[in-house]
Amino acid sequence: AIFPKPTPAVGTNAFLNDISLKNCASKMTALKTFGSSCFSGCSSLVEVETLYSGTDIILNGSCFNLCSSLKRLIITGVVSTIGSNALASIYADEIVIGGLPSATAISTSYITGCRTNSKFTLSGTTSATGFSSCISPRIIEFGSSLTTLSDALANTPQTTAMIVRATTPPTLNTASFINNMNASFKIYVPDASLSAYQAATNWATVSTQIYAVSTYDESED
Repeated sequence: AIFPKPTPAVGTNAFLNDISLKNCASKMTALKTFGSSCFSGCSSLVEVETLYSGTDIILNGSCFNLCSSLKRLIITGVVSTIGSNALASIYADEIVIGGLPSATAISTSYITGCRTNSKFTLSGTTSATGFSSCISPRIIEFGSSLTTLSDALANTPQTTAMIVRATTPPTLNTASFINNMNASFKIYVPDASLSAYQAATNWATVSTQIYAVSTYDESED
């Protein structure tokens, strides 16, 4: 499904259980609303990309639920609302979302059972929550605006690395942060902020696992 003209929304149940759909690309910049269950059950869908760069993208409930063949989900802009099970039970190699600026409009179950084999990137996020039980993103990356990291990575044992671009160490809930994490888990932070992270409240608990981002090997992606 390639939208040839500006399309601001994909409606509720628009492609529900459409097993013939393999690609959804909005080459224009208008697509910002994904209706409830719009792609739910599209088991052959391998790629979704929208170039809309605004801050009011809406992912309604179950919009990508059970997209079991999805390889890439690229949402350039900032997501303001994510409904229940919006990204549940998908199996993507790469998920990129411009940001989640507020937890107030984010369902706590939006990502339950989500499997990302490679990398989950949230570039514009200020407060990170809700990754608990996101089964296997090997790498999670947060952008420079992150200020709070709480309950974000609990019960994600297959995650091996986290990249944080914020120059000031975000507020960290240590108990939730280290719960069931991979024993070889590494944290990569801006080179100039390495000492600050290693000494910061709660971050100091995992100081030996914090490294300069310049040492990160991108072949791990």
